[in-house]
Amino acid sequence: AIGLQVDELSLVAMSAMLLASTCISISAAAGSSRRCGSDSPPSGRAHGSLLTLAGVLAVMAPNLLQYFVFSQLSIVVAAVLFERGRDAGSPVAGRSFLVARASDLFLMLGLLFVWHSFGSFDFALVFGAPWSAAPQLAEYLNVEGDPELLAHRLATVSLIGLCFLIGVLGRCGQFPLFGRSQRGDDTAAGSRPLFQAAVVIPVAVFLLARCRLLFVSAQEIERLMMLCGCVTAVIAPICAATEGDLKRTLALLTTGFCGWILAGVGSGSSYGFLSAMLLLVVVASGMSSLYLIARRASGNDE
Repeated sequence: AIGLQVDELSLVAMSAMLLASTCISISAAAGSSRRCGSDSPPSGRAHGSLLTLAGVLAVMAPNLLQYFVFSQLSIVVAAVLFERGRDAGSPVAGRSFLVARASDLFLMLGLLFVWHSFGSFDFALVFGAPWSAAPQLAEYLNVEGDPELLAHRLATVSLIGLCFLIGVLGRCGQFPLFGRSQRGDDTAAGSRPLFQAAVVIPVAVFLLARCRLLFVSAQEIERLMMLCGCVTAVIAPICAATEGDLKRTLALLTTGFCGWILAGVGSGSSYGFLSAMLLLVVVASGMSSLYLIARRASGNDE
């Protein structure tokens, strides 16, 4: 059913988005008022507000289909923001487009597999809450008398988890899709990449957190998630140390912190999961402030 749902996970994701987006909007408005030509159209801030709204509606979705629709809306709005200052014909933009579309494809495949296996998109019925039982998932795997059927259903659950994981890795720029969110042309796009990092990444991480019990059942995919996060968390700071541009350095560090968030979600531990949710809020607000300081230092107040 279509509706809105507010719980602990939704509040964490909304806190991350709203804290960062508010900071970015205030700084962008202040920078615009300081410029001589302060009559420039505020379309970027309007798109940023729409992007934040789409992200909030995505994390308040009670079912997977509604989440996908609003998360795609946030991606579309983010793409509109980035088109206003990016060379669409560059090789980097082409690679980014391919990775984004591949991520969307895997998420749609995951949706199809969920509907085929469970006949429902409802988060509470299929996946439950992170610390409670998942009714349909438990019933789906309750076939201990038939080892072959159990193996087949475990493989299906693992396939769903893999599709969701690949979709999130592409959206967050994680290993092995590392590099999507570190485009050189994005670092000169003013507050637009900040809105993307403040909204799109929390929305993507929210999906993995909401489907935590699915990954607990598919432990191979859970370990893969942790591995990808740890590798990104190690590689990103090394790449940041070789960068000469401060904003690119911060972009790489943000990706590295996002790797630690994925590692916490995929750790299989309640403490790791809680630490990842706390780190999500800290990174979204703290790194946005650092981006703004770096842009101010470079003289770019767009």
